[in-house]
Amino acid sequence: MNDKHEESTDERLQDVFLGCAHLPPQQVIDQILTAVRGHAGARPMEDDLTLVVLKRLP
Repeated sequence: MNDKHEESTDERLQDVFLGCAHLPPQQVIDQILTAVRGHAGARPMEDDLTLVVLKRLP
């Protein structure tokens, strides 16, 4: 949730993921965390956050 009490959406997360899906897992995590923190702004997060990124080998 941000300062305007707007929650981030699944569509927003999907857009972020699709934009960085070609990157190594740690960079995908970094991009998602940056987007989530950017959306929240100065508002502290009210819950914990766990991310797991798995990549399938060709």
